[in-house]
Amino acid sequence: MEGALHIDVPIHITGFFQPYYTENPLTTGSVGAGLVLSPGVRVSVRAGDREATRLNGRPVGITPVSLVLKHFPPLEVDITSRLPPGVGFSVSASTTLGTALLAGRLTNIPPTKAAQLAHVAEVRAMTGLGDIPAIYSGGSLVVRTKPGAPGVGEVKQIPTPEKITVIAASLGRMDTEIMLTQYADKINHYGYRALIKFSENPSFENFLDTSEWFSNMVGFMTTDIKNILRPVRSKLLGALVKKKALLAVTYADEAQDVFTYLSGVFESVYCFNVGDARWRMSLYQEPILGTSLS
Repeated sequence: MEGALHIDVPIHITGFFQPYYTENPLTTGSVGAGLVLSPGVRVSVRAGDREATRLNGRPVGITPVSLVLKHFPPLEVDITSRLPPGVGFSVSASTTLGTALLAGRLTNIPPTKAAQLAHVAEVRAMTGLGDIPAIYSGGSLVVRTKPGAPGVGEVKQIPTPEKITVIAASLGRMDTEIMLTQYADKINHYGYRALIKFSENPSFENFLDTSEWFSNMVGFMTTDIKNILRPVRSKLLGALVKKKALLAVTYADEAQDVFTYLSGVFESVYCFNVGDARWRMSLYQEPILGTSLS
């Protein structure tokens, strides 16, 4: 994409959460904890004659991205992603945040303000509640302690062990709106209990235990999935399911065995590292490679 700005944005997968709704999308969000993982998606933005959004080269409509673009002159957005949307990999959040940050850089909007536009768009589109503040915070294990957009809500980071690999598999598709409505009662009830359970020992190990418990209680982690994992269970530090995304967390030296096994069961299997804040550095690099909108 000639004359464009580019950014590689990690994804975020929540282990457990409790939604909070207010009349203001800036203060609407969720509390909970999740992993920020890379590689995620690559977003490219440049000035154009008309607004356009493409995913892997094909025109696509992504509602929160369109909502963000309404705040800017015409922009062309190109998204490169190996991950399918609507599974639980926060593809919409990563692409929306990347779009907002790059559009903001082109128009001299501060990053936090741009990230707030992305959060509001996600809330209004009902595609996410806590992914934007988690991803924007940088990386690692992110605990969302106060709901709301970046600069409004509050997050803290908990270190993760070195040489951790996350193997993920797509189990199908579930829109976030479906999850937040059909599973609402269970998510609220068990999300609250999960927060208490985790707060008693806010560690990476307890995050994995609490996330698996939450997945079980809500109904994301089915008996079939447990049976599938049984042959490699001894190699795992933990496992969880968010919507239709299965995560198996292991040490790097066991990752190839786990990946090979899951690839024999599921069609789409991916390998991730726990992300960090370095992805945001590209926002501050000079010179700006794109075309000014001023």
